[in-house]
Amino acid sequence: MTQEKTNVIIFGGGIVGSLLALILAENGMRVVLIEKKSLEDLSSDYYDGRSYALNAGTKNLLSFLDIWDEIREKVQTVSKVLLQQGLETSRPQPLELKLSNYEIGASSIFHMVEDRFLKNVILKKIKKSTNITHLTSKIVKSQRVKGSLIEITLNDGFILKSEIAIGADGFPSRSATRAKVRSSGWNYNQSSIVGVVRHENNHENQAIQFFL
Repeated sequence: MTQEKTNVIIFGGGIVGSLLALILAENGMRVVLIEKKSLEDLSSDYYDGRSYALNAGTKNLLSFLDIWDEIREKVQTVSKVLLQQGLETSRPQPLELKLSNYEIGASSIFHMVEDRFLKNVILKKIKKSTNITHLTSKIVKSQRVKGSLIEITLNDGFILKSEIAIGADGFPSRSATRAKVRSSGWNYNQSSIVGVVRHENNHENQAIQFFL
């Protein structure tokens, strides 16, 4: 049975867990990133509709990690935002709020990027990092505190020990359940519809938010 000791174990190799792994690795820490999906699934170019709004702070972080320049051509700049409100059965009401980039003295308010483009660049950076061990197609079978360390056993019998373990495995978080971290929630009795729109006319870098 093989064992390995590292500084940090991260459960969940999505955008959050992967970016955190890169940040810690840049600061000299040895990181093991555990993901239940296969590397083939993670690097798929399939578009599942997910996109992210990146603020200035996130852009600076991606620049620090040498990621921004690699996704720049896939990023949509948003320089204007139109906020409108309406009733459930009505068109937009006469009152609205407009935000423009010049009001904050910046070239943009935020940027939009599809998950697949950002994810694949992050995966390339992880592969190049000598401080990150990326374990894919792995499931954590047990997790316990042993002395001053966290001990993890994977489905293939491999044992990992670290000074700290971080749960970035989304909801419902199995790492939180194993650590007996309680969660609470409630039903809002609401539904959502998610879709992708292809513009017939130029949107002129404007985002529209319509609240009911």
